[in-house]
Amino acid sequence: MRRAAILLLSAVLMPACLAHYTYPDLVRPLAAPAAGTVFHDVRVFAATSTSTLEHQDVLVRDGRIVSITPSGTPSGTPSGTPSGTPSGTPSGTTSSAPLPQGAQVIEGSGKTLMPGLIDFHGHLTGTAAPPWKLTWPDPDHTGRAYLYCGVTTVYDVAGDLDELVTLRKREAAGEWLGPRFTYSGQMVTIKGGYPASMVRDLFWWPLSAIASGHFASEVSDAADAEREVALRQKAGAHHVKVAVAQIPLGSPVFDEPLLRSVVTAAHARGMKVVAHIDTQEHALLAARAGVDVLVHLVQLGPLSPETAKELAERHVSVALTLVAFDRMERIDELRYEPTAIEREMNPPEVLEPWSAENVRQNKVSKGMQEWVKALEASHALRLQNVRNLMDAGVNIVAGSDGEGSAATWAGGALLEELLLMVKAGIPPAEVLLGATSRAARLIEAEPDFGTIEAGKRADLLLVKGDPREDADVAARIELVMQGGRVLDRKALAGH
Repeated sequence: MRRAAILLLSAVLMPACLAHYTYPDLVRPLAAPAAGTVFHDVRVFAATSTSTLEHQDVLVRDGRIVSITPSGTPSGTPSGTPSGTPSGTPSGTTSSAPLPQGAQVIEGSGKTLMPGLIDFHGHLTGTAAPPWKLTWPDPDHTGRAYLYCGVTTVYDVAGDLDELVTLRKREAAGEWLGPRFTYSGQMVTIKGGYPASMVRDLFWWPLSAIASGHFASEVSDAADAEREVALRQKAGAHHVKVAVAQIPLGSPVFDEPLLRSVVTAAHARGMKVVAHIDTQEHALLAARAGVDVLVHLVQLGPLSPETAKELAERHVSVALTLVAFDRMERIDELRYEPTAIEREMNPPEVLEPWSAENVRQNKVSKGMQEWVKALEASHALRLQNVRNLMDAGVNIVAGSDGEGSAATWAGGALLEELLLMVKAGIPPAEVLLGATSRAARLIEAEPDFGTIEAGKRADLLLVKGDPREDADVAARIELVMQGGRVLDRKALAGH
């Protein structure tokens, strides 16, 4: 109802700005053969380590991985090779043993099978459109776009709670095609704090007053915190997101006692707490209040080795979202261009509002301009901040802020995030672990996804070559499988 009210008001007050697009289908699940599917003679990146298993046959049946065996042994026979270590199978060996009768065989020679990607910072009910071109969010397109890019799990860290509950029901009824997801609902923030402060800076009243509640719930005391956390748990939320940031600069921000009250209420219910942060001070505030994950890197100013060490000691993980900051800078400098895969997934009219000409003609508020300039001034520092996190041993996972920030299109933004993580100094194999098994373990204590092991969900991605040598997964995608079903992603994408 809240989104409907916002968009209705937008339609009355700013009819030229409201947009509703028609998208291509992008993906279609194919029937899974009863006998199963075999990836034959494939390299396997199991995501249990940085190593691979060479020349393997991977059998999938009934939505699960049945076995991983060296080519040349009967399918279903355990390999005996520890998962994630080289198998020692001679190069060029192919299977001489019969494959399961009636099984679909997918040739994997020269290719790598890896777990489906996990975006640890997505917004299924959001939009990456600019404020001057208000766009109706389309979760159906967002879900299919994620799958098209090989993203089979999304950690949704802020969206309209009612919409997400509805989306979960549609998923259970088989009416929504998209990645597995967990959700938090609206962010929790201090009275007058981000993101309500940003919305009020960007839009004029009364739209700003209605829209601010769409993005966040504002709290003033421990009783408010308890109420908001309880409401989210009742609605099926998996985690709680708090906003510990100042956009525009100087906006109100949580104090530690109030933030700790939110964390305490969530942890008492078995729910993790993730925090949007901007600065080193925000990161320390969140960590000392007991937050579990920072869903942005420190992007304004430095993050010292000492702070990184404290984050590691407090077992705080970080989803970097370098792509969100990088795109904001490129947009402001009139040099942003969508990636090739994003052009495949989105009609030109969806991308056009972010063109240099449109950005030039539609400047955002003064408060946002000041924040973006501060972001640009910290560009070089961010790379050092990543290295300090690495040196301290902080657990780093991959997240994009997909559909929650400027031009961060679902799926495509995560694929670019992988490249930016490598550019920041993280080895490609470590980047892939941060987008698979490490992220899965943050979502669930004992996940049944995120690795290629017998019994795990068959959410899989087949790519050309070895992605440990080059993390440009977007250029490598050969096939996406979700729940044991191959997704037809070529004919519908028109390429």
